[in-house]
Amino acid sequence: MAADGFYDGEGSYIIRFMPAETGEWSYRTQSPVAELNGKEGKFN
Repeated sequence: MAADGFYDGEGSYIIRFMPAETGEWSYRTQSPVAELNGKEGKFN
């Protein structure tokens, strides 16, 4: 699944995602900007 993000100003980047199911989700970013590429994490 892909979710687009955007720059919101003052060093803040936003990615909006609404899961279809509850539970733990993991993510990994892909970006041409080196500081944003390859970031990984989980949320629930």
